[in-house]
Amino acid sequence: MQGSASLDRTALVRAAGHFDTALAVSGDWKTFDTETLPAELAGAVDGTVLSTQLVPEIGWLVIGGAGANRYDMTKIAAVFDIAGDDRYEWGVGVVASRLVIDMAGNDSYSGTRAADGAAPIAGPGGGACGVSVIDDYAGNDRYESPHNGLGAAVFGVGMVVDRAGDDTYVGGTWTVGAAFAGIGAVCDLGGSDQYSSEMFSQGCGGPGSAALLLDASGNDRYRADGTTASAYETPTVHASFSQGVGFGYRAGAAGGVGALVDVAGNDRYEAGEFGQGCGYYLSMGILRDDGGNDLYYGNRYAQGTAAHQAFGVLLEHSGDDIYWSMTAAGQGAAWDMSVAALVDRAGDDRYQADGLSQGAAAQQAIGMLIDLAGRDDYRATGASQGAADSNAYHWDASRCTSLGVLRDTEGPNRFSAGGADGEQRLTGKPDAKDGVNQWGVFITR
Repeated sequence: MQGSASLDRTALVRAAGHFDTALAVSGDWKTFDTETLPAELAGAVDGTVLSTQLVPEIGWLVIGGAGANRYDMTKIAAVFDIAGDDRYEWGVGVVASRLVIDMAGNDSYSGTRAADGAAPIAGPGGGACGVSVIDDYAGNDRYESPHNGLGAAVFGVGMVVDRAGDDTYVGGTWTVGAAFAGIGAVCDLGGSDQYSSEMFSQGCGGPGSAALLLDASGNDRYRADGTTASAYETPTVHASFSQGVGFGYRAGAAGGVGALVDVAGNDRYEAGEFGQGCGYYLSMGILRDDGGNDLYYGNRYAQGTAAHQAFGVLLEHSGDDIYWSMTAAGQGAAWDMSVAALVDRAGDDRYQADGLSQGAAAQQAIGMLIDLAGRDDYRATGASQGAADSNAYHWDASRCTSLGVLRDTEGPNRFSAGGADGEQRLTGKPDAKDGVNQWGVFITR
């Protein structure tokens, strides 16, 4: 925790900035002679090799041929592979910087656990006290890592850039665009992709960090509802902290910035507790979807939520979307001096939630649900649809209340919590002496 506070973030940004362009590579690779593998790399490479070089203080650099190759990345610092269905393997002890540039083929990138089950220090595209980058130009690829991989970093920079193909990402904790005291990013620029991970993933910014999962096209599926037990001991529910989440440790370290951005396609998002544009403790979480008919499924603190002096937002720009958040605190809900919002700009949408949802706030917070177009249906229970709940946390010290807002500018719409379509009113208890249920705003059309 203390180390993250003294991290040179300028140096991290400078390191990440080296990878903002694509290579222009051309040549007749058939004219290149193959090379005998050096004895030092015995067992580290299977397949055709065009060139190798040992660079002091960096390690072995390998240029792979057009066939199907296997690379042991515990022994190789950098690979440039021209073609073929290749396999890149990360063992448990990779700490130094790594670079892979693969020009073609359906490739596999995998991190493995130790014999005793211990997770690797860093997996594919995972930076641990260094910089690790994968840049894959074509093919339907598969990325797997049980921990700190797939565009993740701990005191470093980890990036995965995949430029084409229908790809699959399978991760454990701190994977798929996640960081703790570093910069982690996944940028998938083409294809319909599958993202599956456990926790602290898919655009999760931990203390002292920034994390991004960017998907530019395709009908994608995001799933981060793994096996970690509920933070509230709710049966059959799992903790997530994924899909555009900023996360901090209360009384330990302020959180970072996490974002998930999907540019196009009909997408499906599935998460457990704390996800889909959520900020937790002095952090910021963002989920932005720019197009398509999308489905959002989550549990407590999902879909534009925040808790404990944080900010969370879900921005949905078009399409007929379905939002489903269960248990409590969802869809523009804020708790404990936080600000949260769900903004849907277009489409005929359906919202389903439980208590403290759909523009609701408590404990000196501000929560908003804003829908700017379409015929929409809102279903929720408890303090919801432009409402405030208890403000006991800081009432004695501040006499501050909360503000919950539901704003829908078009219709006709349907509401389950007593509001009528076309109505404008304040909700709450105007005579309350302890700030309970103050204040809510319900404005439609």
